[in-house]
Amino acid sequence: ISATLKAVRLMTDNEIWAIFQTHNSSRTIAFLQEFADSMRENADHCILMEIYNDREADDSVSSDDITRLITEAGGEAVFFDDMDKIAGFIRESVKPGDVVITMGAGMIYKVAEELTGK
Repeated sequence: ISATLKAVRLMTDNEIWAIFQTHNSSRTIAFLQEFADSMRENADHCILMEIYNDREADDSVSSDDITRLITEAGGEAVFFDDMDKIAGFIRESVKPGDVVITMGAGMIYKVAEELTGK
């Protein structure tokens, strides 16, 4: 996450919108703080989608926990449980020249497809 966002930052002075969906509850628990720190430190706006659990689920953790850690540390983050809501939020919020990146597991790439019509 950090390497990708840092590389984008080198290419633009415009605002970076990072849309992230973590993979599996156990990975989210293990890297909760690291996910939050890397997004907060390298993106201007962070949008989180619920965890993509393809083989496990643990209700003790949510991507909203990452959102909370980002905002508590002074970053900007929002959580959505629906990709259509994310796409709508992006359409309403992004300014010309801003960079929007989808990254992570599951079907999060479909947000980019919806936004670009591809």
